[in-house]
Amino acid sequence: MLLKDKAITVTGAARGLGRVFARRIAAEAGRVVCSDIIDGEETAEEIRAAGGEAVFIHSDVSKEKDTEELARAANDQFGRIDGLVNNAALFVGLQPVPFDDYGPFEGVSMEEWDRVFDVNVKGVWLMSKAVYSYEAAEKVLFHAAIGMADVYWRGIPRPLEIGSCSGAIPPSEAFLTRPSMTG
Repeated sequence: MLLKDKAITVTGAARGLGRVFARRIAAEAGRVVCSDIIDGEETAEEIRAAGGEAVFIHSDVSKEKDTEELARAANDQFGRIDGLVNNAALFVGLQPVPFDDYGPFEGVSMEEWDRVFDVNVKGVWLMSKAVYSYEAAEKVLFHAAIGMADVYWRGIPRPLEIGSCSGAIPPSEAFLTRPSMTG
């Protein structure tokens, strides 16, 4: 069991890739803190029903207070934080715009731009900052990002906002690993 007794927090765990990540971590004997802005209790319940350890904690990663409370609750739940999967992203609720109608800036309101960056970029930083202070022998962050090639290839709605966020997050292996893991 690759993750035996490791406590890992997964943001955006209510559905999609976040749910897949949470289930896989549990399948490898990891203890999972599932978090999302929408109800993700079903993910935690599914893991517990399969014999794993999981808890759901509601959190909005774009709010510093929420990320601090999530990290504190995760540490209280399992006594440590060994890893973080920064999967939360504002993507599903965006409305598609046909590529022919999508000018470089005309199709994006400032409110939409700010909200996407608050979740997809600032949320990664806030969560990483919040969990980093909790000591563990080793700590690893994984950021689940969609690259621009994937955005255009699949015709995913709103490529400007989503693609810009992907470019704003550096490779995770380099920016949140404890020295004991890099040597």
